[in-house]
Amino acid sequence: MLATAVSSPLRDVLRWDSNFYDEQLTDGVPFNAVMQTKGLLNDGSSVDYGCGLRLAE
Repeated sequence: MLATAVSSPLRDVLRWDSNFYDEQLTDGVPFNAVMQTKGLLNDGSSVDYGCGLRLAE
């Protein structure tokens, strides 16, 4: 069974939404760029996953 819902306080949802406009949560980096950045493991190797997205060509 797949999870199909997200439960979060309204305050957090509003912060997430506002970041699409002011980019405060991502230190001025566009949110789409952050989501498309590959994750790094503790040993420094990268994985094809970034902020909830599976990244592929």
